[in-house]
Amino acid sequence: MRHLLDDLRHGARILTGSPGLCAISALLMALVICGSTTSYSTIRAILAGPAPGVDATGLVAFAVDNQISPLHRYGDYTAYVEQSQTLRALAITTVADHPAVPVSSANGTFLLRVTPVTGNYFQTIAVRPALGRAFSTADDHVGTALVAVISDRLWRTQFQQRDAAVGEAITIDGKPATIVGIAPPGFNGPFWGTGYPDIWVPLRAYERPNDDLLVAMIGRLRSGVSVAQARTEFTTIQARVHAGSPDAYRAVVAVPYAATAGTILATSKQQILSFISILTLLSLIVVCANVANLLLARALASERDTAVRQSVGASHARLLGLQIGEALALAAVTCTSALALTWVAVRVIPAMLPQGQIIANLPNDWAPDWRVAVYAALLTLAASALASLVPAARVWRQDPLPVLSAGSHTTIVGSRFIANALVVVQFGLSALLLTSASLAYRSWTLQGVDIGFDTRQQLLAVISTGAAARSASEHTALLARLRARFNGLPGVTSVTYTKGVPPFPWERNVVTASGSREGVDAQIEVVGASFLDTLGLTPLQGRALNSGDEHRVGRVAMINERLARTLWPSRSNGARLDSPAVGRSIRIGSDRGEIEVVGVVPDAFYLGFNIEVPDTHPDYVLLADQGPAGTGGREDAGAPGTMAWRLRFNGDLDSLLQAVPRALREVDPRIPISIAQTMASRLNDIASPIRVVTSLLFTFAGLSLLIAAIGQYAVVAFNMQRRTRDFGIRLALGASGRHVLRSVLGEGARLTTIGLIGGCGTSIAAATLFRAYLFGIAPTDAATYIAVMSVLAGASILACYLPARRASRIDPVQALRAE
Repeated sequence: MRHLLDDLRHGARILTGSPGLCAISALLMALVICGSTTSYSTIRAILAGPAPGVDATGLVAFAVDNQISPLHRYGDYTAYVEQSQTLRALAITTVADHPAVPVSSANGTFLLRVTPVTGNYFQTIAVRPALGRAFSTADDHVGTALVAVISDRLWRTQFQQRDAAVGEAITIDGKPATIVGIAPPGFNGPFWGTGYPDIWVPLRAYERPNDDLLVAMIGRLRSGVSVAQARTEFTTIQARVHAGSPDAYRAVVAVPYAATAGTILATSKQQILSFISILTLLSLIVVCANVANLLLARALASERDTAVRQSVGASHARLLGLQIGEALALAAVTCTSALALTWVAVRVIPAMLPQGQIIANLPNDWAPDWRVAVYAALLTLAASALASLVPAARVWRQDPLPVLSAGSHTTIVGSRFIANALVVVQFGLSALLLTSASLAYRSWTLQGVDIGFDTRQQLLAVISTGAAARSASEHTALLARLRARFNGLPGVTSVTYTKGVPPFPWERNVVTASGSREGVDAQIEVVGASFLDTLGLTPLQGRALNSGDEHRVGRVAMINERLARTLWPSRSNGARLDSPAVGRSIRIGSDRGEIEVVGVVPDAFYLGFNIEVPDTHPDYVLLADQGPAGTGGREDAGAPGTMAWRLRFNGDLDSLLQAVPRALREVDPRIPISIAQTMASRLNDIASPIRVVTSLLFTFAGLSLLIAAIGQYAVVAFNMQRRTRDFGIRLALGASGRHVLRSVLGEGARLTTIGLIGGCGTSIAAATLFRAYLFGIAPTDAATYIAVMSVLAGASILACYLPARRASRIDPVQALRAE
């Protein structure tokens, strides 16, 4: 123990004597270990953590064996409730994709997600409402007056955080109900993937469930009962329930509750952890090779001290103990740094995730616990031992006589080729990651896409007219009243609407020119009057659609310039159409009726840009809203339904957002609104998951760049140390420091050039392979490649310059004193 403590003190002194080497080595290993521990901590929290606001103590969930979906039949649930003896309570929630329904209150009518649950739902998961009360079993009966618990989000946005909201009467899909409680902040249900429920209602009071209704079950165990006992009981009950119908048998499995219990994430746990383990192992090997270069360079600087110790009787075991002490001291610094970085990372990553239905119920507490600390410590010890292996082996084999007789550093016989190859591979990998991340970011965040019009001063309000209009004529009259009311709002300069909700097209069909058999696949959209004015565009030819077109007998439309060029190629020349397409006719799909083209409009993404189904060069037919006859033969086109109103404004957005629901109530209180945001924010919301992916990709690419730069520094510094006498002789014979500096930088530049050429070629091949997923930017975008290569070259120059500058300032007298 005394020797061990002495060795640890010696290792600490060595590291404090070389703070730069200690910091670089520890940071390099800490970054890789942080990546692994962050992934481990995140995945563990997701796979085993409860949903926000749920008390997981004693809770059990139910999966379906050999199936991804954790859904069960309502008929089976009733059998479980009657026969189970291991559970104190068993509740269900419907998690199927229920469509949003109109919910009316004194504040207006909105399309909201209503989630039916059993009366013991909130008690089972131990969630207490922030205001009011939860359901009781008495609320959950057929014919009972309907009550509701609303989400904290809905309470804040639609009820202005009024305590008086509890007890207020509302109407849910035509059914009168009373608000009895407000859910706590952040609560969205106990399971992952159930989205953002707005309202919870008792199941039997809201609807009559049939036996085939799909539900998710969650139960609370009786005191002293284990999950294994519940699993055995439910297996027996399930076999008994389906004894007469083996085809319908599905093995139900009781599992410890987690937000992702029974889902594909939980069933893929081993695969995910194995993948992370492989990545961690490969990363550790690469990083440990870099750190070994750094430690080997330091060992070279202290080899004379080692030789002196050997000459006065130090054994190989004693010298090896000093190396172990240094490795343990380095491991302590690395582990502390890795845990600190992990603590920061698990708080930054959730903030980067988009708020949406996919991740609404994921656990939000990803803080590392003692398991993560142990995992980090084991990784650190393994990495430090691996990095110290080469310097320790050199000390073990060192003969003190040549070192003492030479009086200076000897030449280390090392694998210089492997070290150089490592640098080339690292820079090639960094080039691939950075280029891919840059192309994806510019493409997927729409930075490289010109939408074609200003989306910031355009409010999107999506409504449903089905409850306020029962026929096409009522629908047409309602649209006229809405247009007039919206036009009268303060700050609104123009109003229009589309049948499709951006950025999802309403319909695609084949468009052909009259007299031609060759068709073009195009997006067909029904638009209201003043469509171009609201977007701030003007026709290239002809005129825009107006309100008079809605009453015309013949069908009319506008088409974009690209479609006009395609349909009438002989009519185009150069950058602009030299002969008008206006007055020509087109046909849509199998409909033989002709549609007159009254205007040619600029190429733009009129419905916005859908990153899920990218169309980099869309063709558009913008049809006047003339009822079913004017929409390519679709009989439901002129019927009531979803409408996306667009309001161009030049005033205050917040005031307009409050005015739109009031205007809808004035026109007809039955009209629900589901979306009210600017077109720009709508497109940003759609792109938010991709932004997270690209941000994480940039993070890993930056980490790869940092590792490559440090690896380059390690190799160059190692070479400089072993060539000290060589540089001393050159300087003594008249070589200038600038010559030495240029020589060292040239050596690093050669390695970097080889790596960048390989990385550039690999990047182009990868980008070309995934060309279909890039829009608005080419796989060989010159600006992206120039920027990435410049960053990598700059990092390489900096990594080479620091040791090269030190080499150029070597004192020849000091270097050759032993000679």
